Amino acid sequence: MKKILFAITSLGAGGAEKVLLDIVSNLDYNKFEVCVFSIYNEGVYCSEIKKFAKYRYGVNLSNKDNFTTKLINRLKIAFIRHVPAKLLYLIFFLKINSDIEISFLEGWPTKLISASFRKSKKIAWVHTDMINNIHADYAFKNNREHSAAYQKFDKIVCVTEEAKNKFCEKFPCIKQNIFVCNNPIDIDRIQALSKEPILHDWNADRVNIVTVGRLVKVKGIERLINACIKISEKNNNFHLHIIGDGELRHALEENSKSLIDSGLCTFWGYQKNPYKFINSADICISSSYTEGASLFICEALSLKSFVIATKCPGSINMLKNGKYGILCENSDEGLYVSLLNGILNYKKLQKEFVKYYPENIDNYRIQSVVEEICIKYLEDF
Repeated sequence: MKKILFAITSLGAGGAEKVLLDIVSNLDYNKFEVCVFSIYNEGVYCSEIKKFAKYRYGVNLSNKDNFTTKLINRLKIAFIRHVPAKLLYLIFFLKINSDIEISFLEGWPTKLISASFRKSKKIAWVHTDMINNIHADYAFKNNREHSAAYQKFDKIVCVTEEAKNKFCEKFPCIKQNIFVCNNPIDIDRIQALSKEPILHDWNADRVNIVTVGRLVKVKGIERLINACIKISEKNNNFHLHIIGDGELRHALEENSKSLIDSGLCTFWGYQKNPYKFINSADICISSSYTEGASLFICEALSLKSFVIATKCPGSINMLKNGKYGILCENSDEGLYVSLLNGILNYKKLQKEFVKYYPENIDNYRIQSVVEEICIKYLEDF
């Protein structure tokens, strides 16, 4: 039985974290013994992961909102950032034996696994456009050190062809063993859960706009809110539903106060079942500055929802250059113009773009993707 270690930063409600849960929960445990390591012991998926795999973590961050706990949390984060990777690896992984070590996210997990002293096979997953989304760079002193870390891996798995191209552009000296594997989604489960009713704060007489994702800078929620504020000066026949949580929630709620007070915006927080919102939406919108592979867009397409998305590698790939939804210019003005047009003409646009079940969706079915992962990346070592 092969022992597999997955390393990730945390188990918050992000796309990569959800993908990890879906993979781990669908592996054959007659073949694999799985351990998931989270650098920070936090996130909505912690309890779910424990149902399927051993769970270990590096440091425990407190949720208490006071000066002392905030200071302690900062010291723990500083510890992760400044202690040499080889020493951190010894501290965290000395007692975790594994045949395959997988860094499932860019940045700190990649740095940690690249410091492994074991003779295990090593795989790195790349979920984003590493040129335009530079969060992973903060884990390394410079691009040379970043590149050297990836050169320690036997295989590098990118979630889209576009993400692979950006990776190769960023690290031109890495030319071999770079692969593309779709993110898996459980289409049957999504379609079943989408039928659950929304019990309150949903007015079917308005154009319901839904966005789902972490409330962090890269998702561009602040410019979506600004676009809606601008639109409300001309047309208030809409309601913006923001599904998700994150570090910017308080600031975003403050920014959208005029919309909230007018009954045009609701922050729902993290939802175990976002699919009922996606299924009931008139418009699903992705306002991201950049995406490697948008799980939200993929899920929306699996429910035949009408999608508007800013142009970036993930949305261009999922919407097939505009075949399955509207790709708008990746700017504040582009978002405003496309969303206003969507609100005014959503019924016509729904008929235009939601004619067919996208033929590429079946390539994301969880059963076939997990089988591919097992055959190409786990069993062949």
